[in-house]
Amino acid sequence: TEIGRDFLESVKTAGVEQTVPGVFNGLQGDPPDFGVGFPAAPYPSKKLNGTNYSLVVECQDFGTDGRLIKVDVYWSKTSKVSLATVIR
Repeated sequence: TEIGRDFLESVKTAGVEQTVPGVFNGLQGDPPDFGVGFPAAPYPSKKLNGTNYSLVVECQDFGTDGRLIKVDVYWSKTSKVSLATVIR
């Protein structure tokens, strides 16, 4: 969960202006948006303590001024943790 929490905190710090709606699948090697660089590192993956973790990020509009950010952090094809937050 540390990788997912750190990712969401970095998104909050950067602000809603630095997000782009869409699904970004690090398991498939989807590139970040070239305009604003979202999602930022550690997307698409991070190696920690010998384990490779891949991120799947979904960003969607939330209300009139926010974005819902979901991140799934995979450490195998069937094992993941999911976290989400709303930023404004």
